[in-house]
Amino acid sequence: MPGALRTTGQGADLAIAPDNARRYAPYVQMLTAISPQRAAQLYVQLYPLCEQAWRELGHPKSAFNDRLLAVIANLLQAPEPQGAVLLRQPKVLYTYADPALEAAPAGQKILMRMGLENERAVKDWLRQFRQDLQAQMQPAATAPSPAQ
Repeated sequence: MPGALRTTGQGADLAIAPDNARRYAPYVQMLTAISPQRAAQLYVQLYPLCEQAWRELGHPKSAFNDRLLAVIANLLQAPEPQGAVLLRQPKVLYTYADPALEAAPAGQKILMRMGLENERAVKDWLRQFRQDLQAQMQPAATAPSPAQ
């Protein structure tokens, strides 16, 4: 992300600045401009290549699609902070002041930094993408194999 995290306040009042969300806006607009249904169609077409790369990366006993769906589910569980998101700066990098937010997975932390409006837009897109993906992958999973 270009630029530094924008903050406001200091000490116990240090928080993510409301205008920090503007840094993410072009990327959220780009994502939401893509049809989730079309993205799912493209993913289904490219899935064999994704699966091959996943196996080459050392995951022979799991499916790439299962991991993708797990990551989407994890992102959709990101907290939606209301009001100021307080920070601490123990060294160079910032941490969340709330231990529960600090313990969140990296993807959820990124969503929380984006601002509530952006976070909700990304989550809405991911929900629709997951729905479209599951609908498109379902026929492939239930189709009889060539040997049958």
